[in-house]
Amino acid sequence: MTTTTTYGTWCNRVNEYSVSPDVDVIDYINGGDSDWQELLEKSGALAQIQSEYRQAIQDALPPSISLCGDEFIGPAYPKDGEFDDYPVDEEGGLNLKALIEGIDLEEILNRNDPAT
Repeated sequence: MTTTTTYGTWCNRVNEYSVSPDVDVIDYINGGDSDWQELLEKSGALAQIQSEYRQAIQDALPPSISLCGDEFIGPAYPKDGEFDDYPVDEEGGLNLKALIEGIDLEEILNRNDPAT
């Protein structure tokens, strides 16, 4: 049995001004026209965008790490070398923010935009 632990929350590891990736998506679209924002929500596109963004985040993480709600969960005792190919922060820990910086939210939004 593998013992798991928290690797931190979205707010303290990725975006200190947001509580979750779902809120980041909402913040991202907030600059758009209010009719368009309403269309996104009513059509189900907003939920799809949030779901695809979460999946892209999961795909960017090491296989043993998961984003559960707003919390990153992974092995309490990673195997030697398990995170060797992943970026680390200034303290030598897994840099979760760096892992997801390459995700193109605009591409996900465009793919699911009901107005196009």
